[in-house]
Amino acid sequence: SPFTYIDELLIRLMSAHVGELFAKCSLYDESVEMVEKALKTVELTNHYPCDSRDLFYLAYVYLVQTRELLKATHCVLYIATSSLLSTNQQLWSLHPDNPCLPIEIQYGEGMAGWVASHGETVFIENPEQDPRFDVEIEAAFTDSEGGVGASPDFESLNLLATPIYNHDGTLLGVAEIMNKRTGAFTETDKQLLALRCQQIVLMVKTHTAEYLHFSNNETIPESLHRCKVVLECDRAIFFATDKATKQLRLIADSEAWVEKTGRVKNKNMLVPLSDGLLGYVARVGISILIADAKLDPRFNFELDNAMNYKTTSLMCLPVSEPRDPNLIVGVTLITNKLGGSAFTDVDRVIGSILSRQVGKLYYGTHGEQAVNNRDAWNDWLRPGTQQ
Repeated sequence: SPFTYIDELLIRLMSAHVGELFAKCSLYDESVEMVEKALKTVELTNHYPCDSRDLFYLAYVYLVQTRELLKATHCVLYIATSSLLSTNQQLWSLHPDNPCLPIEIQYGEGMAGWVASHGETVFIENPEQDPRFDVEIEAAFTDSEGGVGASPDFESLNLLATPIYNHDGTLLGVAEIMNKRTGAFTETDKQLLALRCQQIVLMVKTHTAEYLHFSNNETIPESLHRCKVVLECDRAIFFATDKATKQLRLIADSEAWVEKTGRVKNKNMLVPLSDGLLGYVARVGISILIADAKLDPRFNFELDNAMNYKTTSLMCLPVSEPRDPNLIVGVTLITNKLGGSAFTDVDRVIGSILSRQVGKLYYGTHGEQAVNNRDAWNDWLRPGTQQ
């Protein structure tokens, strides 16, 4: 007999259920992949120095990814001061683009403060009608780009907030997701956010007690090789400032350790401070990620020609002096993410941790030279001294 209208309705209903199940499976598959990356990060944190801001940005990147999975517009991550061995009952957060201005709220203030003090997950519609919601706090913590910053016109349509607990039961912080674009938050969204929060805990659980630890026995090439392995890239290179030439000098690369030669290819290679990419990162102290080098005018292809190399994707990170993180003594150039993909914000945070290790090792072996080069560089950067 021919198909009927009832058959069509049944097929439509089954297709809708299949589509929903497929979407949920895709979300959880992505979560499993993130767990594997988290395990790699835990291994990294056992060997390298990491401070509370590293923890924040690493966790924040994962929360942003969760926001995208849940099809929401805003997210805020709060860290509990108690997780940093403090007795104050406060939560703090940072602007992703302005880490110098932490924002603090007390337990019980706003929705996040309520979640921290009660230890319960909430997901509500029209949160501005809820007495626990503080409009001024939420406006100060959210901007049009979904991060942290002042935005008086911000409107919260729906909200999902959950506490993040360490494995010992202490509060690590609070994760807040706002304004789901496809309707109200669901129980599935709640479960997914809880799963991602456990991944955040997995990444940071070893940091708070041992973040000042690092390996003194490691060499710079060994550290660069570890950087290459952890970030799944083709190469990692360290350039340091040169006092005599006011340039960046190639000091070590990951290949020197692999070949066990004790020598660095192109060791006398110099890059001027006026360089639009490496020089800019060294002068300003801001990291740069480029998905395709040939499309970015800042990249100097003479560097590739000199090293007989072809750069596709890259990440350039400042290397600071261990005594003063604001003083840059060099840069780390990390190139060609394996698989043809681009470097991510997670790679940026992990690379920054590794670059800090490189800075410590370089200072340990070239302490006086590093200081002299830094001072000469600072003199050169003063107005009226550049040629």
